[in-house]
Amino acid sequence: MLHKYVLLATLGLQAVTLRAQTEDGPAPQPVQTITLDPQTGLSAAVSLPNRTTVVFMVSTATPQVHAVGLGADGRTLWQKDLPRYQQTAGYYDSPRLPRYNVIGPGKDEEFRRQQASVQLEPMDVFTDGNEVYTVEAIRLGVAKKLLAANGLSENSVVVQRLGGGGELTRVVFEAPPRKTAVRTLGRYAEGGAYVELVREEGKGDAQAFYTERYDLQTRAIQRTPLTLPETPAAAARVYNDWAYLGHRPNQTYLFRRVGSKNREAFGRQPLEYQVLTLDNAGAATGGFTTTLALPKGSSPVYSAGLMPSLLEQTHVPRAITVAHQSNFDPLKRYDETLDEWNISTGIFGDFYLDYATGDVLLFGEYGPYALPTLARGATRQGSFIYRFGPDGKLQQQGLHAYSKEEIKAQDQANEGMWQNRRLHFLYDPFTQAPVLSFAGDGGYASLYYDQDLAFQRSGLLLRKASQQILVTNVKFASGSWVYKPWQGNRPETKSFGPGEATGAPVYAQLAALRRAAGAPYPYHQLFVSAFADRSALVLEQPQVLGGAVRVYALKP
Repeated sequence: MLHKYVLLATLGLQAVTLRAQTEDGPAPQPVQTITLDPQTGLSAAVSLPNRTTVVFMVSTATPQVHAVGLGADGRTLWQKDLPRYQQTAGYYDSPRLPRYNVIGPGKDEEFRRQQASVQLEPMDVFTDGNEVYTVEAIRLGVAKKLLAANGLSENSVVVQRLGGGGELTRVVFEAPPRKTAVRTLGRYAEGGAYVELVREEGKGDAQAFYTERYDLQTRAIQRTPLTLPETPAAAARVYNDWAYLGHRPNQTYLFRRVGSKNREAFGRQPLEYQVLTLDNAGAATGGFTTTLALPKGSSPVYSAGLMPSLLEQTHVPRAITVAHQSNFDPLKRYDETLDEWNISTGIFGDFYLDYATGDVLLFGEYGPYALPTLARGATRQGSFIYRFGPDGKLQQQGLHAYSKEEIKAQDQANEGMWQNRRLHFLYDPFTQAPVLSFAGDGGYASLYYDQDLAFQRSGLLLRKASQQILVTNVKFASGSWVYKPWQGNRPETKSFGPGEATGAPVYAQLAALRRAAGAPYPYHQLFVSAFADRSALVLEQPQVLGGAVRVYALKP
């Protein structure tokens, strides 16, 4: 029996207690074990409606990607090697970007370097029903011999489709010439095609939006113009532009936070949260605008050093230069280039698309201000979560006022440094309920809600305590696409210590797997495909490179 201890806070009882970590039963037994060579790692996984999990494995020695289709019972259904024509060093998690896991390996530099070496970059992965698409745009600077040997050019876009049985279709498109600056706002796959939602920038503030559909059957690229509501002109530097939230069949979601309009400065009017839905022909099919029904005299507040980008969520960065005065020499100044999104409206609450229902969740924090303020040290009174239908009808709402103990717990997790504060959101696939976590260099302070968005409890897991225990790190397989950390996106994750494996029976089994692995594996991770009946397919990865990946089929 393991006798590790964890510092847990049951904040609703206003008490902090020590709990012993005890065995809740034997660890599940694997269905199979996949042995990896020392240069290969498990990169990502997607979960399909037919309960197949497609796993992508990447080697640091070759650009080629190995895909494996696993059934819900953990057995291998098919395997396929996918050509990848470019290989980069991948994404390295800089301190300014949100770490997907603050407890355990998230702070370890060697872990993050190894993670970067097995990223799929520059390959994108999308799902369309039970089919998986990979997309690779050839970049400038690729060796001409490599291009010629594979029938490619510097304008090529390689689209590959894996059918339900692993059948591979490969089509090479030549991207259309660009006469003006073009930025891709969103990407998805549907109806036998890969689609890009593109913003074209003209003279001055002129913008044009359209979709480019790469059809695998006709091998042609079809362009469809979109008519979007104009972006309000802002006097101050405020990010009012449309961003991409996600795509459901024949339904594309865009969103924005309007913090300044009619050239009024930010903070002189309520912050508007807007959602717009379009069909595949580019016609608007729904949407809504809300200022949120917060308590009287309250307004959304700055919540984190950098808000996460969840699932498919993408925005077009807008770089601005900010002058700073040196802390060491009052006569010296220096310039810093920042994304306008990260220092204006992009840090006030966030949007989450529920793919099952088409609803949109809005979540964040509020403070005692009549109008929004950009003050980083703003007082936070509580959190909010709202669920809206695509038509803007309010389905559910949850407001939670912080207790003194919860504020203290957040300060402990944050170690008093607002610059390091990060807000994590998980819509738990097993409980169908949200979790808000405030993470910093000190640990995690979490808020748990039920399916009706009613607040349930708070929890605290401190880093100092986690160094003495085994933390279970879970990474959920996406049902829509593979996240792109180098674009600021992050996977849906859950980290918990002993005594916190609650909410669904599967979590106790996952904790048992972590305990069985033991302390020699500090980089231990669990890739989880969650199914509607609360069963799960689990891939256990004790280390980033090499070793053995064990596959489990867990029952609720």
